[in-house]
Amino acid sequence: MKKFKLGYFLLAAALVCGGLPACKPETGTNTSQGFIGTESLPVGEGVESSGGDFNNASSGPTPGEDGAASGGGTSSNPSNSSKAETVSQAQSEEAGDSVDEELDEELDEESDEELDEESSDSEPVPVPVDNSASLLNKQDTLQYYYEGAGYAYGITQDGSEVLSFLDANGQLKDAARGAGYWSVGNVVEGMRFREFQRTVVNGDRGVIVRYDGVCKSGVTAEIETRYVFTPAGVSVTSDLIVSGSTSLSSSGSRLKRSFIYDYDEDGNQILIPVERTLNYEWVYPENDDFPYRKVESYVTVNKFDSGHYLYTFLRSSDIPENYSNLYTAYPAVDIPLFFGDALASSESPFKTTVKYDLAFEQVYEGRNSRYMALFGGQGSDYAAGIAPVSEAEPNSTVFIGDEAELNLNVTNLTKEALQYSVRYELYDYYGHMLDSNIFINSSLPVDFSANRRVKIKADNNYGIFFLNFVVATGRYVYREYYPLLLLPDTEYRYTSTSPFGVNQIQNTGGWAMDFLNLASKIGVANLRTAALFAGTTDADKALFEECKRLGFYLIGSSYGDAAVDYYKDYITDIVYGNELNLQVINGNQTLEQAFSTYYGSTFKTGLTMKQKYGINHICAGISAGQTAWINKLGEHWDEFDIIDLHTYGLPYSPDLKVSSSQTWHVEQSLQRTRAAVDQIGSKRIYIHETGYCSAPGGRQGTDLRTMAEYNTRCFILALAYGVERVMTYGFTDYSNSGIGAAYSDTEYNFGQFYWVDYFDRIMPKPSAASFAGMTRTLESVRTVEINDRYTQGKVRAFTADTAAHGNVVVAWSNCAPLPTDTMTMMTRPYVCLPWNSQWKSSEKVEFEAFGSEVTVVDTMGNAKKYPVQNGKASVELNGAPVFIIGVNP
Repeated sequence: MKKFKLGYFLLAAALVCGGLPACKPETGTNTSQGFIGTESLPVGEGVESSGGDFNNASSGPTPGEDGAASGGGTSSNPSNSSKAETVSQAQSEEAGDSVDEELDEELDEESDEELDEESSDSEPVPVPVDNSASLLNKQDTLQYYYEGAGYAYGITQDGSEVLSFLDANGQLKDAARGAGYWSVGNVVEGMRFREFQRTVVNGDRGVIVRYDGVCKSGVTAEIETRYVFTPAGVSVTSDLIVSGSTSLSSSGSRLKRSFIYDYDEDGNQILIPVERTLNYEWVYPENDDFPYRKVESYVTVNKFDSGHYLYTFLRSSDIPENYSNLYTAYPAVDIPLFFGDALASSESPFKTTVKYDLAFEQVYEGRNSRYMALFGGQGSDYAAGIAPVSEAEPNSTVFIGDEAELNLNVTNLTKEALQYSVRYELYDYYGHMLDSNIFINSSLPVDFSANRRVKIKADNNYGIFFLNFVVATGRYVYREYYPLLLLPDTEYRYTSTSPFGVNQIQNTGGWAMDFLNLASKIGVANLRTAALFAGTTDADKALFEECKRLGFYLIGSSYGDAAVDYYKDYITDIVYGNELNLQVINGNQTLEQAFSTYYGSTFKTGLTMKQKYGINHICAGISAGQTAWINKLGEHWDEFDIIDLHTYGLPYSPDLKVSSSQTWHVEQSLQRTRAAVDQIGSKRIYIHETGYCSAPGGRQGTDLRTMAEYNTRCFILALAYGVERVMTYGFTDYSNSGIGAAYSDTEYNFGQFYWVDYFDRIMPKPSAASFAGMTRTLESVRTVEINDRYTQGKVRAFTADTAAHGNVVVAWSNCAPLPTDTMTMMTRPYVCLPWNSQWKSSEKVEFEAFGSEVTVVDTMGNAKKYPVQNGKASVELNGAPVFIIGVNP
């Protein structure tokens, strides 16, 4: 295929979706103008390429099957416009044909490969329901009727709106009475149907329904709800305009939805179970920076019965940033309203809008309704995604073993053949493109899916991998970034003595067991438990039992007396308070004021627990190793057991050479703490919080790669200064009470993993891979010391005494400092894709060796042999730490 054709496809997709990642395949690219015939290819009869066979459903799960889900979304859905721009159906089709014709003109050669499609040999039978009472059954009596793929909408003679499921047999099951009615305080309490108008929006049929508001005296309201019927869902936009003298508040206001309930045999109304979650979209910045997630919509799933689910997607653009009440206050069935307190008058009416999308899902055995609903709810004409074929760790993209296989899926959601194009690239951490392909203008028949297998083999290349997946039609572009972790099957044998841990494992949404499992796979041995266990129930104790089984060393945080008594058999250390000296650093309180408050309450609580239960008392976490605060603690040195240090240095490197007056600096904090403790007297030191974040909004902090490599530096530096247990903050990007992916806030982006996505998947960041690489090599570490022999010039070197490998030299070079080391900005002045190294140069360093070769283990935990000549091995170093086995320390 000629190169300009690939570029044209990227450009065409970019015109629709606002830009694609700058990762152009150099090998293995293909084009496809259709399928081979109209039947699915048997297993093994597809044409092989760099990505493996083209497979049908029988050779592995597609994302449409149970346990094999896709994820993500995009905000580029052309059908989600809040403006009801009326265009003709012919105009829309003409525009789509024009794009297809231009693409076809660019393709003057046929592909030697084509995506294989699958058809369902036996259509599953939906769960039987009683549809006799549907208000839409007599269509000849309706004012308006629309039938989509799996749903129907109608307006009855009396102006009642009805939304219904449409099953595979064409039977209707009523779900809801339209979009809902406005309830705004005591101002607007309902609405009356007035009229409707047919319309077409971006080629999709729709209807505009107008109502008069039922309002308090002296107030009038006009309401307009616009429905756009997309191939597999409904886009709803509703405007409220209030006139008359009144004040309005969103507190308690909502769009009330009226569902058509079922009844049991005794005539009792059956409540509809409700699930709430978040959907995210992957954002590919136009400046070629790393992809990141942000919240795309708040999702409510109403489960009418075992066969019918209604998905509601409330777009995040209509929700205040960092809205934190998803799991507690978000209405179970209604749509919340968000607007500031306002005044309305006849001269200055008040207007507000709510927008959401609906997907009506038939639930069949072996079919993942979430997958179909997500794309149907976004107006897409297809569903697309990545699913594991190999067994992954539960609810994650972490694979244990020597290989992992994935399936790329595109499923037609329409009632007609679909023209689509696909592109994907697979990278490893070292920037190698392991697989790539492109298929342009393939044809997907009705009720068919296309699948593509991608296999990753370790070959001493463990760690993190990145798969980019792009699907485009004339209607919709979908992009997904799929990070996965491939780890060797490792038996951690030194968990009881390992110093490595994490702070903050969340149990929001009930994910604790999965988090604990993944923590054990990357070598976590220490855990601070504050946010994990909040109650004193058997379920909470079961989590502690799991920690005990995994060998975690548990540190309690701020437990009350009853909780400490309940968990006393699991925790031996407890900490009360958190960064109370920040008030002093920030200048809000004097040292005397802040310490007096701390000692009079928080500190004494810890002392009481120590005396009552014999549990080690850890002082409140000290920010930045503030010497004055540690000296105040010296007045009560015998009343606690362990110093807790919180050390950060964002955004510059942890061992940047600066003066000791630099407050936020990892190594300086360690030096201050070490000096103060040595001056006062012996005391054990823990670090409960350290590490770096990757907040993509405004490029705050570091990039994903630098975060991973700086975190390793933090662990090594801490151990070199005598810290006994070191914890990075935190395990996942922090999803506090439903905030989700707060991509612009540094606080929520310190995780080793992303927060759980819409499909219940926990995805790794490169820092999870670097953590695993470090622990596999240094799990048995006993001591770490600064190595003066090799710490010369820009090189930093440390000697780790390990039980498994003897002396291991850990080294890196600061020969190529990053721009953030200027310490003048939080905003990262450079961009870096996670498969491209940020280090622009390196230096060769000679290490004395006692054998014929040395083993160098890199950030991902992969080993490479270096020959020894004349008693020395030459190793190339940059800013990424390496672990060298076999050198003379």
